[in-house]
Amino acid sequence: MLDTEAYERVDKSQNKMDKGYANGAIKFKRLFEGKYARFSAKSKVVITASSIATAGASDYGVQSVIFGTLKAVADEMGIKLTHKQLSRGVPSIKTLRNWEIDLAGGCLAQVIEQIRKDAARMRKWGVKLEITLVTDHGN
Repeated sequence: MLDTEAYERVDKSQNKMDKGYANGAIKFKRLFEGKYARFSAKSKVVITASSIATAGASDYGVQSVIFGTLKAVADEMGIKLTHKQLSRGVPSIKTLRNWEIDLAGGCLAQVIEQIRKDAARMRKWGVKLEITLVTDHGN
């Protein structure tokens, strides 16, 4: 005998999941409706960190991977998008570079804050911590 209360709970849970998936699909499709996609700050970090982690990939290669990934996800979700619409979801090389600078700045700020906290603890023992920044001119 089937427990009707349990069935109703599962049914309600499934309906919530279905609505969540539908809302996700709608949000995904809306990314491609404007002049260019407006990714959330979190998505920008994920895309940027992933592109930085691709050893030796050119900016054009990163764009190709982003395009292919968006196309595959759209196809899996059953969302029909033209290549022109999909291309709006691919950040330009200038945008990718700006996102890298933003991410690097955020990482640097976190590291400096951690060093600052460590320096405050180290002063108890008479240790002085200093910060030196060395760059390789964008490479």
